[in-house]
Amino acid sequence: MSDADLLDVGPWMRFTPSCNLALTVAGTATGSVSLLIGLALIMAVGALAPAHPFDVLYNRVIRPATGTKRLPRSGVRRKITFFVGALWLGATAAFFASGHRRTAYVLGFLMAAFILPLATVQLCVLSEAMAKIFGPPRATA
Repeated sequence: MSDADLLDVGPWMRFTPSCNLALTVAGTATGSVSLLIGLALIMAVGALAPAHPFDVLYNRVIRPATGTKRLPRSGVRRKITFFVGALWLGATAAFFASGHRRTAYVLGFLMAAFILPLATVQLCVLSEAMAKIFGPPRATA
């Protein structure tokens, strides 16, 4: 994306993390196994599909109303993040379902703590860790 395109769509790149954060907090705070499993499935779709379902929601519903640019397709590191999130939320739901509520609360709110910087200042902790280990992501055409 050009700098102008990024300036236009940049704030909206926080839409998907913000939705994930809100649902993670809601699911954890209420101990809702079904909400956490639902979000885990949404994250799994985000890991497998060209775009996360919340990106699709933005591109098809919100973007026409705002007149902003489309969100870009998800890169490999973003898909890995969604995969990890799906597993993490699934584990959180499993701990709630099995009665291990304290562990579930820790996992759920820790997940929320990792999403918070992404939703607020566009800093992905997992992606930054991958960059330290594997180097910065390569530009794609």
